[in-house]
Amino acid sequence: MAYRHLLYQALLWLRSGSPPDWWNPVTWWRAASRLRQTRSLADCFHNLAFFVEHDFVGFEEQRFWSDVEKLRRDFAPEFVNSWRDAFARHLRE
Repeated sequence: MAYRHLLYQALLWLRSGSPPDWWNPVTWWRAASRLRQTRSLADCFHNLAFFVEHDFVGFEEQRFWSDVEKLRRDFAPEFVNSWRDAFARHLRE
């Protein structure tokens, strides 16, 4: 169940973006950064969605978390930690 919850949280994050203000170059830079994060997160979580659909047959937990860790190279550790924390919180509930 925790992986399903994590997938749901990732989808919420993916859809929470907002368009930049066209007159402000700073918001365009932030939007470009957000787009890179969005693409990387979608790449990381697309396999999880497949395994959720197929009742986790063939799912390799270590590989999934290794893919999540790869996000750390490109983004702030807080970005990666938020996914680990969301998973751990759900396990405690």
